[in-house]
Amino acid sequence: MSKKLVLMDRDGAVDDYLSVVLLMSLQEVETLGVIVTPADYYIQPAVSPTRKILDLMGCSDVPVAASTVRGLNPFPVLFRRDSFAVDRLPILNEKGTIDTPLISEPGQNFMVRVLQAAP
Repeated sequence: MSKKLVLMDRDGAVDDYLSVVLLMSLQEVETLGVIVTPADYYIQPAVSPTRKILDLMGCSDVPVAASTVRGLNPFPVLFRRDSFAVDRLPILNEKGTIDTPLISEPGQNFMVRVLQAAP
């Protein structure tokens, strides 16, 4: 049986970090990449823990791209700062380095390229 191909687009919300963990645990799925969109959260503190979670899950071969697309009605600052707390979780910082690649092109361009190349 062939694996299902998935390209994940997420923001920096706590539930989306859990979605990354769940997706990486599915044996029947091949993840082509993860795109982080700053719709409701700040991009840098949302990208960093995404990459650290992929490392922790043994999935450092899954590339991450940061989108430059902005949400029309972003969450208030009080909510958007949650990603900073997640990025500082001790379990995500034990290793001290991040192996999961950060793609240099904007996430929306990465999405188009990966989807066009996918079977």
